[in-house]
Amino acid sequence: MSTRATYTFKATTEYDHDMHIYKHHDGYPQGGLNFIRNALQGPRSYNQYRDIELTRDQAVLNFFSCNNYESISFTSHYESHGDLEYRYEIKKTGKDQLDLDNWTIKVYKLEFGDEKFENEQLIFSGTYSESRKYLMKL
Repeated sequence: MSTRATYTFKATTEYDHDMHIYKHHDGYPQGGLNFIRNALQGPRSYNQYRDIELTRDQAVLNFFSCNNYESISFTSHYESHGDLEYRYEIKKTGKDQLDLDNWTIKVYKLEFGDEKFENEQLIFSGTYSESRKYLMKL
């Protein structure tokens, strides 16, 4: 059975909107945080331009390209999916694109079939480095 998840890249300005991505498999925290790391680090060739600010939109594009577009799609909102086991929120908090700790991550565990998201549990909230330490405890 696949571990379905959504990844919400939060808006960074009042004129923007959240971007939601649905991924059909590997949504458990170990897989999900790896996908997020790939999205934030981006392609190696992009990282040579350290003075270029990584935007939320670029991170979303990286998410798709680093995952080979496999079983991934934009979605209107995470609430559009009643079959989720996890959902992630990613928000940019700093400018240094190579410092993953300039992004905060929240991980929610959902009860399968809970279409109203009444029983979701926040199981992690912090920086990327803190999330790696959290995973080591699992």
